[in-house]
Amino acid sequence: MKPFDAHPSIYTNNAQIFVFEDDFSRQASTFSGLKTIVTHDMASMYLKDNAKIMFRIEESKMPQVEEWIKNHPSEHYIGFKTQPNLIEFCDKRVSKGYALRSFCSMHDIDLEEVAAFGDTSNDNDMLKISGLGVCLLNGSEDTKAAADIITDKTCDEDGWADYMEKHFISKYIKN
Repeated sequence: MKPFDAHPSIYTNNAQIFVFEDDFSRQASTFSGLKTIVTHDMASMYLKDNAKIMFRIEESKMPQVEEWIKNHPSEHYIGFKTQPNLIEFCDKRVSKGYALRSFCSMHDIDLEEVAAFGDTSNDNDMLKISGLGVCLLNGSEDTKAAADIITDKTCDEDGWADYMEKHFISKYIKN
């Protein structure tokens, strides 16, 4: 991610670690509500196993970064956009789809009976394996392609609640 002037961070022990403090790190800390640790040493971010590493970038660079990820696949990790200015990398064996499959297996739930909702690339596996994959109207194009249905409203317009009301609740609750 060096060519893109990316700002790395990880979560650990109820804190978010950054290599340096800047507008990106302050924005991320405010959003996460976690304690901020500034390390100044990229190597210290890799001392312990971690579920993911995140990189904040300028939004205008996102198409280039997504293209770079697409052209540089790895057998060890996957990278995906989760916000307009955030790319995350995690172990290929870890995904929301994997978590959903494990949860359903532990609780004897058939995946065909599951409705999953998402709006960005890290939701794609989950939407594909569920019985009903629903993408919010403002979702990314790849997530819309992975879904069975796209809602009429965005996340900010309570798209999940609107969809649930129209397609589930109204069918089972009579006034």
